[in-house]
Amino acid sequence: LGAPLYESKGALEVLAWAMPFAWAAVCLKQRNVRLWARTLVAATILALLKGLFAWATLVPDSSGWNSCRERLNPQTLDLFQASASGLGAVGVLQMVPFVLWLWLQNLLLGMRQDQDLVCANSFSGPSYFCSIFALGLYDALRTKVRKLKPMFRGFAHFFIGFVLTLIVVLDAMFDVMSRRQYTIDVTIAISLSLLLYGSPTIALAVDSFLLRGAPRAYETKDGCDVGDVIVPPCCIPLCCFHGRYFIFSKSAAEVEEGRQAQIEATRVADRFRQEQEEAARRLLELEAQLESVRQRTQVRERQEAVEAEKRLHEQLSEMQNAHEMRVAKKLAQIESEVQAERQTAKQLEDNLQRETHRVELLEERQQEEERRFESELAMLVLDTEDARQALQRSQQEEDLESLALEELRRQLAELQASGVKLPEDLGAASLAAAGAGDAGFSLPVVDAGL
Repeated sequence: LGAPLYESKGALEVLAWAMPFAWAAVCLKQRNVRLWARTLVAATILALLKGLFAWATLVPDSSGWNSCRERLNPQTLDLFQASASGLGAVGVLQMVPFVLWLWLQNLLLGMRQDQDLVCANSFSGPSYFCSIFALGLYDALRTKVRKLKPMFRGFAHFFIGFVLTLIVVLDAMFDVMSRRQYTIDVTIAISLSLLLYGSPTIALAVDSFLLRGAPRAYETKDGCDVGDVIVPPCCIPLCCFHGRYFIFSKSAAEVEEGRQAQIEATRVADRFRQEQEEAARRLLELEAQLESVRQRTQVRERQEAVEAEKRLHEQLSEMQNAHEMRVAKKLAQIESEVQAERQTAKQLEDNLQRETHRVELLEERQQEEERRFESELAMLVLDTEDARQALQRSQQEEDLESLALEELRRQLAELQASGVKLPEDLGAASLAAAGAGDAGFSLPVVDAGL
């Protein structure tokens, strides 16, 4: 009967082994640091207690020495037999790889495949490993469904607790039935897991650790809890008290007083909220009335605008007709004035043509006079040139006569100086001739031999 049960444990063992990974996935998704720290602290304490109990009191393997020796690793068996007489420094160094390998194997496989390395029992490692992470998973899922209605929330709590409890209990039962563990080992492992995970000391330590280094001091959490513990529904006979319990640093009376004050503050806040809602409702009604008045005003304004636009169109049409009449009259007047101006311009053009013809005649006459004057001027220029030439010739002749007169006077002076007596009439004639020479008349030269 034992063999079939042991062989049918495959799926259940996979579920129990996957429990820590499901817990880690939920913690990371929810970012629940408190749950992460509490679960790992409880698991660490259980691991230390298991090592301490295994060191303090060795219990033979539940399947017996012969069965244990058959599955034990040969190298481990040789090491144990060699160290029976005592361990030296070399033996201790040889034990280190086996200890590390045992630790890594237990960490990855949930303490389910270590029978080839050890042949002694303490309380059940697979049971406490599965129990502690099942409690953490129940705590995380309980937080997940807290927004449901009370009936559905309670049903979800019992369903999740039942499924997780069933996995843990069946896993422990199969370990006992397959002689992997003692019944007392499984019982102690599950009991220690429940006690440590629900320990107020661990809850206070985790809360203090998480608040260390926070901007606000730990003492400023007035009226707030300093930790919480979870009681799962599997805690028989206390399953009726399952739930989350919060730890306070004050007495129950002070906490109750604070809770009553908080309830009163909540009631006042609710009343204030109701008053605010009533005020908001009245405000909405006033806004609705104001919106109705605004809409009526807009309709009336649109009607008035339509009527004003109609009146404006009528006034514009009247003003346009009056303007067109004034423009027609003004155009007629301007047309008559333009006609008169055209006649005046035509008369001015005729006068201009006559004046232009007269100016052309005057210009022709002036051109003829200019040609005549030019011809006379040319003749005068020629006469002037002839007169200038005649004057030059007369000046030359005068110069010659002056020279001749001077010569004559010199000769007379020489004659007088030589004592030649000249008749008076000759001297007078000579003077007269000199005067006549000055006047421009030429006289014959008197020979000096006379």
